Amino acid sequence: MSHKKKKTTFKKSSGDKNKVIQKSISKPLPDMDAVFRQAVHYHQSGAFEQAESLYRQILEGNPNHSDALHLLGVISHQTGKKDIAEGLILQAIRLNPERANYHNNLGILFQEEGKWTAAIACYQKALQIRPEFADAYNNMGFALQDQKKFHEAIASYQKAIRLNPNYAEAYNNLGTAFKDDNQLESAVSSYQKAVEIKPDYVEAYNNMGYALKEQGKPDEALGCYQKALQIRPRYSDAYNSMGILFRECGKFDEAAACYQKAIEIKPDYAEAYNNLGSVLKDRGRFNEALACCQKSLQFKPDNYSAYLNMGNTLQDLGRLDDAIACYHKALELKPDYAVAYDNMRNAYIYQGKLEEAVLCCEKSLSI
Repeated sequence: MSHKKKKTTFKKSSGDKNKVIQKSISKPLPDMDAVFRQAVHYHQSGAFEQAESLYRQILEGNPNHSDALHLLGVISHQTGKKDIAEGLILQAIRLNPERANYHNNLGILFQEEGKWTAAIACYQKALQIRPEFADAYNNMGFALQDQKKFHEAIASYQKAIRLNPNYAEAYNNLGTAFKDDNQLESAVSSYQKAVEIKPDYVEAYNNMGYALKEQGKPDEALGCYQKALQIRPRYSDAYNSMGILFRECGKFDEAAACYQKAIEIKPDYAEAYNNLGSVLKDRGRFNEALACCQKSLQFKPDNYSAYLNMGNTLQDLGRLDDAIACYHKALELKPDYAVAYDNMRNAYIYQGKLEEAVLCCEKSLSI
């Protein structure tokens, strides 16, 4: 890409990808039965503090209660204490290695840490124990998709669906895998199936809108975003997606209004700030655009697209050294970011540094 073309960030709503913590349990010890049932009730209703207290009470009486250890690990994961969660779930597995859901949840933890090989091994172990475990196939598909192994991910989601034909989340995830593999028609069909099963599935409507946009069907895409907002009026992702659509259609004022609405709903929405910055740059409001990029990086310091957009804005302001520094930062975060090399090449050309420009061109072409 050339001519200082920038790339806006589309925040892909992938639904929950069914990374739902499994709460299936084995029969607890008789003297712990009432306390354990109450703990699970608190847990499932979101009263984590009360549930944690009761799980710990159970473990004081029986340190080898594997379900209490496992679910205490689940709560630790849900409250952001991932290191503690991993240790607790591993303890539960050592005590009761034949519980498929323990391995599935450990896989989720590994996956969130980017340990895809370990995550997939956990899902495979879960499936070895329970071959009909649809959630494990769904989660394994998610891990494979994270690794850009789209065909394998598609096969895994399809296995989940064969086991559970009404698995809306798996259909949604299958759609994202098809989209990532540029099979847009199949993606749209999968999203349609997801919303047929689950009519209020706003994430699937949002994702379907994106796929339709990529197919060159802006009116149908807009209809999907509007449907999502009809179901959930304060759905920030749909406003962000609608802003992207409007911007690509040259409707900059409408795009800016959508991004601003997304930010009003979700004040720490890094992608919406970045996208708003892109629109403001297009309108020549460079200082406001820079402020939006900086706000995006405040909430998401590794947002390489924000560094790219900041570089583009600085380049338009003639601050070429600062622009080049931003492109370098974007490439530190995403080494295969071809558009950053393209735009940095342009900055070097404006500076008359042709050797550096040629190097950027070679780097971009090699990606």
